[in-house]
Amino acid sequence: PRSFQDRMVTAQLFGGSGRAYLNIGDINGARENMSKSLAILDRPFPGSSAGLVFNILGQLILQIIHRLLPDSLFHLEPESETARRKSESALLYPLLGMIFYLDNETLPTVYTALRTLNLAEQIGPSPQLAEAYGTMVIATGFIPAHFMAEGYRKKANQVLEKIENETTSVRVAILIGVYYIGLGRWDDVDRLLEGPLSASEQHGDFRQWGECILTLANNNVLQGKMPTGQQLFQSMVDSTRARNNVLQLVWGLEGLGNLSIRLGQPEKAAGYLENALELLEKHDDQVTEIEVNGLLGLARLRSGDVDGALEAVQNASALLGKSLPTTYALFQGLTGIAEVYLNRWLSDKNGNHWEKLARQACRNLHNYARIFNIGRPMAWYYQGYCDWNEDKKKRAIKAWQKSLDEARKIKMPYEEGLANLALGLHLETREPAREYHLQQAVIQFAELGAEDMLEIARRALTR
Repeated sequence: PRSFQDRMVTAQLFGGSGRAYLNIGDINGARENMSKSLAILDRPFPGSSAGLVFNILGQLILQIIHRLLPDSLFHLEPESETARRKSESALLYPLLGMIFYLDNETLPTVYTALRTLNLAEQIGPSPQLAEAYGTMVIATGFIPAHFMAEGYRKKANQVLEKIENETTSVRVAILIGVYYIGLGRWDDVDRLLEGPLSASEQHGDFRQWGECILTLANNNVLQGKMPTGQQLFQSMVDSTRARNNVLQLVWGLEGLGNLSIRLGQPEKAAGYLENALELLEKHDDQVTEIEVNGLLGLARLRSGDVDGALEAVQNASALLGKSLPTTYALFQGLTGIAEVYLNRWLSDKNGNHWEKLARQACRNLHNYARIFNIGRPMAWYYQGYCDWNEDKKKRAIKAWQKSLDEARKIKMPYEEGLANLALGLHLETREPAREYHLQQAVIQFAELGAEDMLEIARRALTR
């Protein structure tokens, strides 16, 4: 289209189609249509890693200039063609960025966050600017540069106070809540998202409702509030089945699968997760696919299906590749991969292949834990098993003690129980600390309702 108005209409049609696809969980359709819209409104998306790096550097330079000079120098006339075009672009980039985030694509996620911010700062106080600052909370969080994330959080709240837009307030709360959950700030997540959950449901904004309930449910499970987590995930499954939102249904099934593993019900977990994988065949969400396959591997391993477990974690590992973690949601997938490969290595002392894979899985968890605090207990937990299998027993005990300390610090009771159990199982019988750690494991797993781990701890105490 040649005229500005024709270009805007065409771009808005593509953008509207992209939003519609996203609302029903069709990630591929959303990505394709949003990319076409942005190619008209702003510029074609960089098509290579080198192009992305070059463009990210350019956006960083622009951001530095924006920080050094007064905001008024960059503001556009509100009704100008340039302002309208950039305003529309700044609405679409965050949605496209969310898709990249779900697919664990680090460079595109960073680029969309920076591009959104640089566009929105030219518009001035607006929903786009508030959301751009919220997105930068997450982007700077996985550098990690938490002081910068806190600065962007404050800027987002300052804009929200000026514009008084409830939908945008919900969106920003979700973004900050996702950042907080990766740090293990459980109380802050609950406080931040309870209101937005109710508001999004009341207004029929089920895309944001799904993101709210997912974050709150995971927040409850990770801090050991299993009944509340189960209620939230079941509510998500029931609602999304009725609305035919496949992606959110998958999230709910994955959550119930993870919860069932923690409660010692691996066969039940495998049923949820296999159902989720079937649904994912027609919907592209790489993070969720890694997560579901990793959890399925763990469920099958604990059910005695070793071959099935290996198949699942090999699928997860292939999807993971060498990419850096961009979302807290990878946590359970990474632990599933580590446990299955460590189990094979521990079962086959001559298995150099399994040793290599187990070590890589442990490195992946340590890389994750450098960004997300919630990964630290399990990174050290599995590190202990790597050390033990190398006959480095003192190092293994120190790793499990480190795991215990981190779990206590963040208040993750299931992980605390696992660390106590590992110490109790591997300390020598004559050591007084052995019985203490096993007793603590019994108490913690009993409170959580973790049947399988509770049984292991009780049997060890009677020996």
